[in-house]
Amino acid sequence: MPELNIVIVCFDFPPNEGIGGRRWAKFAKGLVESGYEVNVIKAEPAGEYDNSGWTSDTISSRLHVNTLPRKFPRVLSHGPQNLVEKVLYRFHKLRLRLTEKGTIYDRSIGWEPYLTTRLKSLNEKRPITHLIATGAPFNVLYYCALFKSLHQSIFFHTDYRDPWIEGKNYGMENISALRRKEEIRKENFVLQNANLVTSPLPSFTALLKSKNQHGKECQFYNLEHFFDPDDFKTAQNQSLADEEKKTTLVYGGALYMGIEKYLKYIPQALNSIAPEQRSLFEFRFYTPDQIPLCLRNTSPSVKVNPPIGKRIYDELSRADAILLLLPDHMPDSRTTKFYEILSFKKPILYLGPKGEVASFIQSEKLGVIASNSSEIKDFLLDLHQGQIPGNTVKVDSHTLNNRTAELISLLKISI
Repeated sequence: MPELNIVIVCFDFPPNEGIGGRRWAKFAKGLVESGYEVNVIKAEPAGEYDNSGWTSDTISSRLHVNTLPRKFPRVLSHGPQNLVEKVLYRFHKLRLRLTEKGTIYDRSIGWEPYLTTRLKSLNEKRPITHLIATGAPFNVLYYCALFKSLHQSIFFHTDYRDPWIEGKNYGMENISALRRKEEIRKENFVLQNANLVTSPLPSFTALLKSKNQHGKECQFYNLEHFFDPDDFKTAQNQSLADEEKKTTLVYGGALYMGIEKYLKYIPQALNSIAPEQRSLFEFRFYTPDQIPLCLRNTSPSVKVNPPIGKRIYDELSRADAILLLLPDHMPDSRTTKFYEILSFKKPILYLGPKGEVASFIQSEKLGVIASNSSEIKDFLLDLHQGQIPGNTVKVDSHTLNNRTAELISLLKISI
C-alpha cells in the first residue's frame, strides 16, 4: 500500500454536535478500515454538552484527532439570551465588521493561526501527502489553501458540502457587494490551489468546474453522499402502528431555512381530517432546530423532539412512512439523509421543490410528492389503509465502503 499521510480538516468533527462533521467522520472511518492512518484537525465543541451521535465512528488507534481553540464568539453563532449577551453581540459584530473584509458570520474566523501552526507541526513530524479540507465553514478551505500555496508537494483536496458564494447561510444572502467580492476572491484562491474539488451534487460540481478559469489542472468530481449499513444493525424493524395503533411518519434532521413554506401544509392537512380519524396519525420530528411557527401549538398529532442520535434509525425503521423536506434552494440535494431513507424501504412523503430529488422519487415510485394540504391528507388516508407500498430501489452502490473506495481512487491519482 502506498505510504500516504492524510490530514482532514473538518471544523465540527465529532464529538462536536451538528451534521457538519458526519460526512467526514464516516470517510475517516472508511479510510482507517482500509488500512490508512489519518490525522483530523477540528475545533473544540461550541457547547458544554456537545456529543455527536457519530463519535463512536471516530474511535480508532489509526485515527488521531487534533482539537484547536474555537475563536468565533459564541453569542454570534447562538444568539443573545440576556441583556449582557445583547451588549456582547453588538460589540462583536462591530469588531468583526472592522477586522474582517468578508462575511462576519463564518464560524472559523480567527482559527487561521492555530490551524497553520498545527499543520506545520504535523508536516514537520511526517510530511503531509494529502490535505483534505471540507466546508462549511468556508474560511477553513481558504486557510488550508494558503498552507498549500506554500507547500506545493501536498495534494490538496477541497470538499464542498454546501455552496459558498451561492449559499444562504453565514450571512451570504444579505452580504454587501464589497464583502461578497472578498468571499469570491477567497473562493477563487481555493480553486486555484486545489488539486481535487468534490461536492455531493452533480449540478454543483459542474458549477464549481465552471469557476476554474485560470487553466490550472484540477480534477472536479461528484463524490455523492452515502449511508453506513453499520448504523442500522440494531434498528428494530417493527411498525410503530403495531405498538400504538397509529399511522406514524418520522422526520429526523435539520429544518432548513425556508422550509416553513412546505411545513405549514402538515397541520392544515391534519385539521382537514375528521377529529375521530385525526388521532390515528402522528408526525414525529427529531431536530436540533427551533420549532417553526407553523408547528407550534399544533394538534397532538405533531410532536417535535430534540435529536436522539443513532436512535433515530430505530424510529425510521419502525415508522409507517418517512417524511422528506427540502427548501426551494435545495431541489437537487441528495443528502446523507436521502440515502439512509431509501435503505429503510419505507414510503416517502416528500414536501419540497421540483428538481432531481422529486424526479427520482417519482421515477422510482418511492412515495408521494405533495404540493398542498389536500395531497398530504390523501397520502395519510391511503397510508392508513395500506394502499401505499414501500420502495424496492437498490441502494447497494451508495454504501460507505463503496464511496470510500471512490475516495481512495481519487487520492491515488497523485501517486
